Amino acid sequence: MNNNELLLALSDMMDEKLSVQLEPMKSDITDMKSDIAVLKTDVSDLKTDMIEVKSDIAVLKTDVSELKTDMIEVKSDIAVLKTDVSELKTDMVEVKSDIAVLKTDMVEVKSDIAVLKTDMVEVKSEVHKINITLENEISPAIKLLAENYLPAAIRYESSNKEHEEMKADIELLKKVVAEHSKKLQKIS
Repeated sequence: MNNNELLLALSDMMDEKLSVQLEPMKSDITDMKSDIAVLKTDVSDLKTDMIEVKSDIAVLKTDVSELKTDMIEVKSDIAVLKTDVSELKTDMVEVKSDIAVLKTDMVEVKSDIAVLKTDMVEVKSEVHKINITLENEISPAIKLLAENYLPAAIRYESSNKEHEEMKADIELLKKVVAEHSKKLQKIS
């Protein structure tokens, strides 16, 4: 074998050994390339996700800002409610005071009603007595007066007519006497 052949054989051998030793490295590099491609895809997905997250964060910031505004309004409303509740408490104290006064007044009214009931019993008793007096004394007296009044009224009426007639007769007599007196004076 000459040198060229030896060199060629040595080169083949080294190529073979190098190929055998490089084969796992090539496989590892291929795996690494594949892993890098997956990583690139993952990074691309992460970038897309980050854009969405940034958009979501912007929406959340807007929502939080709106919530802060709403909370300010709620706090204001709560302050108004506290004021209203305070006023209601004050009003309730006044109402309770008024109710206490009403209860006292009711006790007085009940007492007055009891007195009125007692007075009503007395009034009923007096009315009963008056009714008995009317029935037993005054009614018979009125009947007696009425019985006596009617004949007396009739007598008065007839007497009144007689009286009027007598007046007329007296007037007539006066005229006649006056005439006779004049005639007698003429004669005498």
